[in-house]
Amino acid sequence: MTVITLALGVVAYNVHVRASTLPGLLITLALGTAAFTALGIGITRFIPNAEAAPVVVNLVILPLTFISSIWFPTDGMPKALIDIAKIFPIRALADGLQYAFDPRTVGAGINGQDVRTLAIWTVLGIFLMLRFLRHPQGEVR
Repeated sequence: MTVITLALGVVAYNVHVRASTLPGLLITLALGTAAFTALGIGITRFIPNAEAAPVVVNLVILPLTFISSIWFPTDGMPKALIDIAKIFPIRALADGLQYAFDPRTVGAGINGQDVRTLAIWTVLGIFLMLRFLRHPQGEVR
């Protein structure tokens, strides 16, 4: 999916993928994928059934995307909301990817703060996943 999206961006929108910042792009993508996958599996324990899943996920994700500058710039937003957004992985993923694509970025394209935030959320997600993952019925623990 990532390769197709990048190829579409290159062909249709003239996006430049620079070899020099490719390590930052790949590390950010890998950690973002790991964090959101582990968190998604970990949160399933708190979702009572399949019908409730979209509601629970949207109640968590949508407010975070709005305060994380995903939909619009956060210039006029209260500082407290901006600080809250910096804690969560959505902002770190978006900022890390933007940093890797920014033509002014020099070096490997790795933003240490974003990588650190995504790594922390990956570890937290793995903990939640292992702690709360449901065992199949009939399995002896």
